[in-house]
Amino acid sequence: MNKIARSLLRKITMALLLGVGAFALTACGGSHSTTGETDNSNLSVATNPSGLFFNSVGSAIASVVSEGSSVNMTVRPYVGATQWLPLLNDNQVNFGVSEEPNVYWAVNGEGMFNEAYQNIRSIASVGMLNMSGYTVREDSGIEKLSDLKGKRIAAGYNGEWIIQYLLEAQLASVGLTSDDVTLVTIADNNAGMDALREGRVDAVFTGNPSQGAFLEMDNAIGIKALNYADVTPGELDQKKDELIKQMQEFVPSLEPVVVNGGIIKEDTVIYRFGVTLVSSTHVSEEAVYDITKTLWEQHEELPKIFGWFEGLTPEDMFNPVPSAPYHDGAIKYFKEEGIWTDEAEQHHQELINSFD
Repeated sequence: MNKIARSLLRKITMALLLGVGAFALTACGGSHSTTGETDNSNLSVATNPSGLFFNSVGSAIASVVSEGSSVNMTVRPYVGATQWLPLLNDNQVNFGVSEEPNVYWAVNGEGMFNEAYQNIRSIASVGMLNMSGYTVREDSGIEKLSDLKGKRIAAGYNGEWIIQYLLEAQLASVGLTSDDVTLVTIADNNAGMDALREGRVDAVFTGNPSQGAFLEMDNAIGIKALNYADVTPGELDQKKDELIKQMQEFVPSLEPVVVNGGIIKEDTVIYRFGVTLVSSTHVSEEAVYDITKTLWEQHEELPKIFGWFEGLTPEDMFNPVPSAPYHDGAIKYFKEEGIWTDEAEQHHQELINSFD
């Protein structure tokens, strides 16, 4: 796809997503205002639709916050972060759980976003998400990424642009582009898995290798992920810096990781990025301070609701160099607890000064 076509598609897709978001907001209601700060009576957290990973993450956070603080947090599902991040910026939703790269693109007006959404603020990093990427049937005869040349590849994914960039990065890592494969447009992950099961595509995108839907498909037909860049786990230490540089040309903050678990039955080089809780300048310092304090002090409650949080520590939750500046309420808590660092302050000021 050339740059002109991609730009046009981005604008059309964003217009459609924002139209859907406006309808959902009107239909669902919620506590927001068009000006000033929100109150704490009923604040919303944007996630993906019910049953998907980000919905589970957001639901766990909302539960812990609502039970442990003065803030009542309600989950509000959207198609994806590319839909709700502009709404967050405009105070039509109060919080959200997103991939760190999407936050970077939104704040800087890059990727899917045609303008910079500079009211977005970080609160906490809530974990690292492993992504399997291109996945094939075990009986396909496809052993490495470079074997995908000439194969039928699932594409589209209903405007989830981060998936498109992740897949482009994988192809580029072995010297391929979309011109070297046959793209088959599908609506979403479920449609992609159906297409692989039915033999209509040779490779699909899969996310977290331990996600239930992917485990079910593995049990049904047997699937496997492919080493990123055809680099074996034994070669990763030597090539890691090179891979990170190549990955981040496509997706900011992306990094390689060796995983063995879920649908991945032997050590395999895949990729991961951070998952982050964000808010906006429209939400009061008091509310964000209360939420930050609650999550730090009650983080052990999160894995009781959603197992992915297992092992999360307060140290993991503070990223000194987030994609969006920290909210004043979060900074207040960090300073009180001695978490805030000179590195974090310098990065924060650089981000603020870079805004128009």
